[in-house]
Amino acid sequence: MQNLIFSSLPIPSLTGMPGTRYKNTMKRSLAAPLLSAFMPGVGQILNRQFPKAGLMIFGFSLLFLGLFFKLLYDLNQVLMTLNWELLEQDPHRFKTVTQALAGRSKTLLLVLLVLLIAFWIYGVWDAYTQGRKLDRETENR
Repeated sequence: MQNLIFSSLPIPSLTGMPGTRYKNTMKRSLAAPLLSAFMPGVGQILNRQFPKAGLMIFGFSLLFLGLFFKLLYDLNQVLMTLNWELLEQDPHRFKTVTQALAGRSKTLLLVLLVLLIAFWIYGVWDAYTQGRKLDRETENR
């Protein structure tokens, strides 16, 4: 009985089935940059640019890990120089650690952060332009 009720309903799909009123409304020029905004390289995968996607994912991961390990290194250096006995008794120990971190050089951190943001923006822009190009090719068919 249940199969008879649901068998007559059309099944929507993302790609649209011939002869149905459902069409693919999400264009690559919109989906690819949105995906790349969450994780650089995923928009390139949607646009079928697999070598570029691999480079984007690898490059972004490398920059992110470099930034992360630089922060960990600075925090380790600060914690190694502080007196633990005095720090345990200090009610403002978080402020003491942040002040010690503020005194460290931030040049490498800023360079890595700027490169990471530039890489991210390039990934979104590239996913959009390539998605728009693929949308035009699909419309011309």
